[in-house]
Amino acid sequence: MKKITIFTFIFGFILMSGIAGAALNMENLITPYPHWHYFDSSLISYGIGYNPFYFYGAYNASGNDSLGPNRGIGSEGRQMMYMDGSNKAVFKYDMKGLGNQAWYVLQVDNNWSVEFSTNNYDWTNAITNTAPYDDNSQQDSYWVHKPLTNESPYFFDVSSLLPADYLYVRIGDASENNGWGARVWNALITTKGYPYFYAGGKEPVGHGGNGDQQWLYRKDRTSDAADNTGRFADGKQKIIYKFDLPDNEDNCWLHTRIGAEYLLEVSTNNAFSTVDLVVSNNPGSRNEVFLQLPLENVLKKTSDNLIYVRLGDSKPDDGWGSNPKDFWLSPHPVTTSNTVINACSEIELLYLWYNNGSIFEGNGFRFADSYNKFTYRMKFAASATLDIAIYNEFLIEGSSNDIDWITLFNAGNEHRGLSTLSFDPYSGVASGDGATATINKFCNGNNNLFFLRVGDSDVSDGWGGNLQSVTINTIPEAGMGWIIIMILCYFVREYWNFGLLKKNKIIKT
Repeated sequence: MKKITIFTFIFGFILMSGIAGAALNMENLITPYPHWHYFDSSLISYGIGYNPFYFYGAYNASGNDSLGPNRGIGSEGRQMMYMDGSNKAVFKYDMKGLGNQAWYVLQVDNNWSVEFSTNNYDWTNAITNTAPYDDNSQQDSYWVHKPLTNESPYFFDVSSLLPADYLYVRIGDASENNGWGARVWNALITTKGYPYFYAGGKEPVGHGGNGDQQWLYRKDRTSDAADNTGRFADGKQKIIYKFDLPDNEDNCWLHTRIGAEYLLEVSTNNAFSTVDLVVSNNPGSRNEVFLQLPLENVLKKTSDNLIYVRLGDSKPDDGWGSNPKDFWLSPHPVTTSNTVINACSEIELLYLWYNNGSIFEGNGFRFADSYNKFTYRMKFAASATLDIAIYNEFLIEGSSNDIDWITLFNAGNEHRGLSTLSFDPYSGVASGDGATATINKFCNGNNNLFFLRVGDSDVSDGWGGNLQSVTINTIPEAGMGWIIIMILCYFVREYWNFGLLKKNKIIKT
């Protein structure tokens, strides 16, 4: 009885320790704070206006500015907030779960000051910006005319203030006597420093996703495109994005969906006196393509991983300049652990591999309608299963090489509600709505790479797959676990035998 009790206790302890360890692995289960904060009261219905974050203070709610950041030709204007004179406004952000590293990225105009606090009492003056112009009359220029330094996003590393429950940001006027107070457009809290956005157009409009204004370093006056058709750089016009990527991650990729006669250049200096990477289509080609460009060789040339991406026209004389749309950067490959991939979150960037026109909605879903699709790339450290939460008429496919695809789930026509699906890429077993009977083992001990693609099972009616999340459940290697148990069993047996031997010696004595 004692043997069974001791063995059961040890086995139970090992099992419960493993379960507890998995349960406490919450690092990847916490979605970073809502990434985008547009200082625009007209967007409150989508949860990204200033109301959820405004804390206190006086400000002037400015009217629309049709030539403000990210406004396209023919697009409606977008509001900013205006802090002039002695007026200051404080914004409060929930930072719980963000760990020890984060950036606050701010698009701000005119004369401005920014301060940070974690208790709304002790304030750190981060930066104060007075007019970078020859005289104040130049401040009358619209945003598109101003110097490059005033078009670029400002990056504030707030890691020294973390961990903290809340981050308070106080914005005011750096020159209170000239009437050119701070105009704030957008803010972004990011933990990984990897951007993702839809280039230009009429963002944000709720369903259109995140706009690109945080990352714009330069745009020529007519380089915006109307509606949700991306930006447009024609003739001699240029678009430049500025990215300050994590210093310790050189293995990074640039992904973009781009059309027309594009010319894409990457440089480590804003003047592009040297160009470290150039990609272009054949002049005259106008097909929309998807590019995945490795940036490792470029980033190795920098100490701070600060790079600039310039988009121009590969054939400037015919009116078909580059037309970037989806755009993001991410580190690949990624070895997965227990992870919840929430659609349109910062975590998703680590796995998003291909996006052929899907959109991320204001409510946090990624929508693939008609012939549009998107793909996740996963490289497992051990055996794993996937749980998928998805709505509508979804089509889900799997591949081990991003070339040969096999249908895993087909919801068919008329499906609307939430489906919770399960799939094992090692056994090929699928369960849930629309699961196919085809069993294909995508992964094994030699190949742990898996691609998951989401699309539309009925391209005719506008109810494409609407993904909420994918959960990766990694399964530890069984072999090592049993080896440990066998070793413990050996010691238990030896201990038991030693006890019996000692007892027998005492009896004989």
